[in-house]
Amino acid sequence: MTFLLIIYTIAASALFLYSIVMIRYTISWKNLAVYKNNSAMQPSTYISIIIPVRNEEKHLEDCLNSLRSQDYPSRLFEILVINDNSTDQSALLSDRFFKKNPSISGRLINLKEDGGGHGKKIAITKGVQNANGKLIITTDADCTANKLWIRTIAEFYEENGPKLIAGPVLLKGFKSIFQKIMELEFIGLMAATASAINQSKPIMCNGANLAFEKEAFIDVGGYHGNDNILSGDDVFLLVKIHQAFPGKILFLKSKNGLVHTSNNPGLSDFVAQRSRWVSKVRMISDSNTLFVAFVIYLCNFMVLFNMITWLINPNYNGTFLFIIFGIKCIIDYLFLNLASRYFEKGNLMRYFIPAEFLNLFYVTFIGIFGNLATNKWKERNVLQ
Repeated sequence: MTFLLIIYTIAASALFLYSIVMIRYTISWKNLAVYKNNSAMQPSTYISIIIPVRNEEKHLEDCLNSLRSQDYPSRLFEILVINDNSTDQSALLSDRFFKKNPSISGRLINLKEDGGGHGKKIAITKGVQNANGKLIITTDADCTANKLWIRTIAEFYEENGPKLIAGPVLLKGFKSIFQKIMELEFIGLMAATASAINQSKPIMCNGANLAFEKEAFIDVGGYHGNDNILSGDDVFLLVKIHQAFPGKILFLKSKNGLVHTSNNPGLSDFVAQRSRWVSKVRMISDSNTLFVAFVIYLCNFMVLFNMITWLINPNYNGTFLFIIFGIKCIIDYLFLNLASRYFEKGNLMRYFIPAEFLNLFYVTFIGIFGNLATNKWKERNVLQ
């Protein structure tokens, strides 16, 4: 009984901490004001859009075409495609796009693996060095944006003066049940990102929709200190700017300010992506980020551990398991329901129960193996 009492105590404590974190996130998300475009405003900020590319011929044209259709003066933005040693037609497609659209200021910049370095951080750094814009926006080649995307970011920037803006990213074009679960989980990540930033305690962001001042990037030394890690460009920069400019990071809660990613991953891609994310946590110096990551992991681990204990130990109190898992489900449901309804994805809540069970397993096991296995990104090791 002593062993079971210890399990009950740890599980209850983990759930208590998790409840505090998630309730605060739910309130913060609900209170975060939706940004509305100002039709009378004429933003004047010159913007550089940086797109790091490695073997993205399937998606790149759609991405560039969505930028060509932007409702923002072409004289006020440029597109920099940074080719990270692609072995497909990505570079050719980029050149072709700029030749067909001479009214758009933009160019292709090629990294050379034998001299110019490689990886997303090197690509973005090269882009920043060549950028003429005061404000930098990064996105991914598998993303598309609605026509008000740049204008919305520019207006938000000029009205609020942040050093970094985190924007929402949604998945699209998913059909299978597993992919729908992923879509719902991704919405939860976006809402958690926004909620934490709204509390001035940012924990993550997404480089597929990220804007920051060029000067701020230079002031914090860019990615210096994290150069040996291929991924994590978004989170490491977020932490640096937060530490250098407290309170100057904002989340853009706007449907006009979001981008969609059309990447269509399977289970192996999902595991690989989450493993890469987890592998970076131990290298983040922000104590709040580490605390939130620990609480989320501990709660999921303890619920799963209690399930296993219930199955193999006849003395385990099944009512206790029902209570802790039920409370966690209620808290998660309230949070996800608010977020999915805002993004007009409320129909995804039908996948909530399988998503909860998947979450228990993947958080627990990827939390362990993501820090033990060698993770790869674009056929390269994440840690070098």
